[in-house]
Amino acid sequence: MVTNQLSIVGKLTKNAEFKSGTTENGLWQNCKFNLVVETELKRKMEVYTEKVYIDCTIWGEEAQKYLSLGAGSVLSIKGRFKMESWKDKDGNTKSRPTIVPALINIVKEVAISDTEIMNATNRKPETAPDDDLPF
Repeated sequence: MVTNQLSIVGKLTKNAEFKSGTTENGLWQNCKFNLVVETELKRKMEVYTEKVYIDCTIWGEEAQKYLSLGAGSVLSIKGRFKMESWKDKDGNTKSRPTIVPALINIVKEVAISDTEIMNATNRKPETAPDDDLPF
């Protein structure tokens, strides 16, 4: 049997995006990010870098662990490929390969601010009432 497994190291091209909502089956949440993976290649004595951009999606409670990942973070991922498909506005079927991570190791973290996280998750910051201030 052939298995669908991969191991990859890449750098986030932009801040991770978190979404959540509810369905008749309950709460859903996901964290999506895009990695750039660079490979140094040689052709006819010339060295060049090939860049591949790939989307990753983490589902469930695990998604919350990666809210603070910012552009430039380097991740080592073990997971599997999955083909995502959807219909565009004209009704045409589109598809692309994505990675579904099973294990993520943060090699270098570039954290985003709490404000950016709250904006990304559409949550308002919790603030104490003025009368609870100690001065």
